[in-house]
Amino acid sequence: MNALKVVFLAPNTTSKLQPLDQGIIRSFKVFYREELVKKVVDSIDKNQKMKPVNMLDCMRMADRAWMNVTQKTIKNCFEKDGFSSVESESDEEQEHHTETHQCEEWEKVSKIINLSKTTTFEKFTEFDSEVQVCGMWTDDEIVSQTISSPSSDEEEVDAPAEPNVTAAQAKDAVHILRRFMECSENVEKEDFAAIFRI
Repeated sequence: MNALKVVFLAPNTTSKLQPLDQGIIRSFKVFYREELVKKVVDSIDKNQKMKPVNMLDCMRMADRAWMNVTQKTIKNCFEKDGFSSVESESDEEQEHHTETHQCEEWEKVSKIINLSKTTTFEKFTEFDSEVQVCGMWTDDEIVSQTISSPSSDEEEVDAPAEPNVTAAQAKDAVHILRRFMECSENVEKEDFAAIFRI
């Protein structure tokens, strides 16, 4: 542990001094909410009632959202906080990490659920930005809550499990995906290679 140095922020230092708060979390939330909107649109397009979003759905959407957060966004957020490299680009060449992201599906969803035109996708992604996520409890309140409440594990109810996919079903799905990619115009060479490796 001699090689490890832990440095704490000064007391009462705002969280806005941390790189994740300079735009990385915001970017992730925008892409996550876009995934949620896509899920709604997918249900609408299939004329199905939208299924409740379970923990597995959340993890999948979070994974896709994180994959959309660019290295450039992360780099810019760290540079804004003072972590810059010598070969850093000039300010005018840098993409600003807080640029407005447009969700193509938002217009369709807002029409169907009859939202006002002032409710933009950006407002949707920021609706909880000022919400307090936790309160300050005293030691007595924590002890009292721990003693009086039953284990939360007992209260949780799992969503019904989806049936396992058979090897034959997976093979058919890959075949359909290959045919789709062969008929599509804007497919990258790497994507073709990846699907044929499966």
